[in-house]
Amino acid sequence: MRFRLSFFVASLCLLVSSALCAQVVPGLPTKNAQLALDALRATAPSMTLLEHEGFGTAEALFHLDVAVPGATREEKARTFLEVYGAVVGKTDAVELLHTSTRRMPSGHTFVRFAELHAGTPVYTADVVVWLNAEDRVDTVLSGLIPPTGDEASEATLTHEAAFDALEALARSGQLNIGVVDPSEQLARTHLVYLPMAATLRLAYLIDVPEVSAIDGRIAFVDAQTGAILSVFDTTRQLDQANVFIPNPGPNGVGNATEVRTLLHHEDAQGTGFLSGSLVNSYNCVNQGETISTFMGNITICSEVQTASADANGDYLHDPVWPSNPAIEPVSGERLNDVDPFAEVHMFYHVNSVYAAFQSLGFELLKQVPLRAVVNFRIPDFQDLTGGKLVPMDNAAFFQAGPIIPGIYERNEDSIIFGQGQSVDYSYDGDVIYHEFTHAVIYSTSNLQFTNFDSIGLDLAPGDMHEALSDYFAATFTNDSVIGNYAGGTVGIRDIGLDKVCPDNMIGEAHDDGSHLSGALWDLRNDLVANQGATLDQFDGAIYEAVAGLPQLATHPMTGNVVRNTLAAIDPAWGTAAQAIFEERMVIGCDRVVDLSVMRPLLYIYGPEAIAMSPWVPSAIQFKVTVPEGHDSVRIGWLNPNQGGFMGAMPEFRVVGRAGQPLRFSYINQMGQSTVSADSSLDAKETRNGTEAVPVGFGQTQNVPKFEATFNGLLPGDYYFSLVTEAGGQGQVMKIRSETFEAAPILEEAEAEQDVAAEPTEDTAIAEPAEDTSADASVDAEANEDTAAVEELVGEKTVDEGCGCHVTRNTRSELPLTVLLALGAGLFLVVRRRRH
Repeated sequence: MRFRLSFFVASLCLLVSSALCAQVVPGLPTKNAQLALDALRATAPSMTLLEHEGFGTAEALFHLDVAVPGATREEKARTFLEVYGAVVGKTDAVELLHTSTRRMPSGHTFVRFAELHAGTPVYTADVVVWLNAEDRVDTVLSGLIPPTGDEASEATLTHEAAFDALEALARSGQLNIGVVDPSEQLARTHLVYLPMAATLRLAYLIDVPEVSAIDGRIAFVDAQTGAILSVFDTTRQLDQANVFIPNPGPNGVGNATEVRTLLHHEDAQGTGFLSGSLVNSYNCVNQGETISTFMGNITICSEVQTASADANGDYLHDPVWPSNPAIEPVSGERLNDVDPFAEVHMFYHVNSVYAAFQSLGFELLKQVPLRAVVNFRIPDFQDLTGGKLVPMDNAAFFQAGPIIPGIYERNEDSIIFGQGQSVDYSYDGDVIYHEFTHAVIYSTSNLQFTNFDSIGLDLAPGDMHEALSDYFAATFTNDSVIGNYAGGTVGIRDIGLDKVCPDNMIGEAHDDGSHLSGALWDLRNDLVANQGATLDQFDGAIYEAVAGLPQLATHPMTGNVVRNTLAAIDPAWGTAAQAIFEERMVIGCDRVVDLSVMRPLLYIYGPEAIAMSPWVPSAIQFKVTVPEGHDSVRIGWLNPNQGGFMGAMPEFRVVGRAGQPLRFSYINQMGQSTVSADSSLDAKETRNGTEAVPVGFGQTQNVPKFEATFNGLLPGDYYFSLVTEAGGQGQVMKIRSETFEAAPILEEAEAEQDVAAEPTEDTAIAEPAEDTSADASVDAEANEDTAAVEELVGEKTVDEGCGCHVTRNTRSELPLTVLLALGAGLFLVVRRRRH
């Protein structure tokens, strides 16, 4: 969405010549955003802007072409921000720490700065200045969050007290963490400002002691009160050698192994195993290794190298399918659980995708070599003392974290691939490419997970992490279906489907980003087939655009950046991008869906997942049209959550507004991040029985039904948000609406209805009242909706602490057992990147 900020104070540059304004004048009084914007417009008349909604600043500046002085590119970028930075949130209170300068093949240079406040890092806040080939400032992309002056300046709690608060939660049984000594606690605890929408909370970031190798949790503890603000899982899920190119095909049928040369297999230590300069490949073997946690000692797998070369130095191991009952003689485990072919396959494909990205201009991951672990299995949380490991149907990118001496010597970034119940995820090259792309994004733009805007919870950074990982996996294999083997007969996802925002949005990153991955796939095919682009040109432009994004990038920002990057190569390509992005609503999506059609699923996040009061808004809003003759709306849904994060059952209410979408705002009030909405409708949920839903194997589960009713409405459009006022992460199902005419209580009410006017922003809305009329049951569509729910439930589960959920679509099961595991705190909630 483009816009022009309205300022009322004329800039000094409007009173002098454009030639003077084209020069950077150190004394220019541009700390005032109004003056800075007017001065910048005079200097860069072709500039366009994107609003950082709710902040009063811009999140992106395009088409600048501004010359700035400076001996280095860092100095040029810093000078620009000192003079004009108020436009993008660079106030006097914002300190900038240079973190990287990256030169791209196109000639662009990205200069990235992290935000500090009073010397303390602001978690995820950064700004990227793009310099063109002539080192003139071309683009600025900002995720800066200006302090308001209400932030705490000093911690009243020590890091020991913050860690004690986390351990107290563990002792209560609400989550499980590893046990570490005091010196390790200090190394894991860092003071930061945590953005909570437009507010900054002084907090301790704690690297949560792991309970398994896929445990990438971080916690934020308020540095003033000791309250647990949030817990995030940073994990992103989903010589000669025999390998699949790129995978065995659906259900392991269709492709035979091929002999390929291994890249970057230096084996500098002469071990004969798969070690190289870019990646080391490991297996997961149960050798009885355990770690100490607050729930007792837990068995974990030992990561060891098992794939060895033959007498010719080749790795011609054969795949082992789950149906093979053979036992590996050394470990005594089933051969398919520890097969060396998985190590070989992983080593080959990681080096292949590394080379593909390097051909686009990528250099190296943040840490090399990358650690790749195959046949990964997890502790049996149903029998913690049994010493067993059980299948993990997933794959994940796991960022490097502090070492736990003697337990996890993991100082490399890692990709971890599960040995599932019916497939080995390391056999699927698509999944390897997807997870590796997460590592590339982490090493460049480091897109995060959540943000907030006026519509509510904005998951765009996490959505794009998944969408871009899907896109690059698809383009490198020239196949829109991701996970042809791991996902069964139809794959895990197909980015060739016609997904459009906001219809694709359910509050889950893989789905919510599908319109972006689909748009990129359509654009790729169009430009290559019809407009003379090569794949290297197109993919190189997409990689460049991604590498230059800030951590909290939005969909509109990304769409504009991709369009401009392509237009710099050929203006016609930029025009094509604009058309496709508008069609798929990458640009211009307002995240409002029409609830005249039932919504099968919505993921929600409550105050125990994201510390916000009095509730946390959902990722989308619902539009309901009240026709003539009706005066009431009922919103209904199913709540399958048996418990949420920290064991709390999610509780909901519905807030609404007549005439136009709700606008949420966020303030820091008495040290508490507070959200409010310009709503005139507000109703607490009421329970209305149960409904049977399928849970697989021909069985059903009775799930509680809830509803919220609003009476006394006038004909017109109404907008509603389902907000979570208690509990953590969960999901609701079968969200639907109905309008009806409520039975009048008094004759006066009928008279008032006769003279009702069309609703406006200022229309007074009657307080909502519960309706009990027999013809107003919200479950009228229950039977006809069951098929749609069954289909979706077969694809979605609440994540078990893994970022890329790749459940096979051939299953159909409601994840109540997973939700119970969430309630026990074994794996936690909102996925986020590790720092």
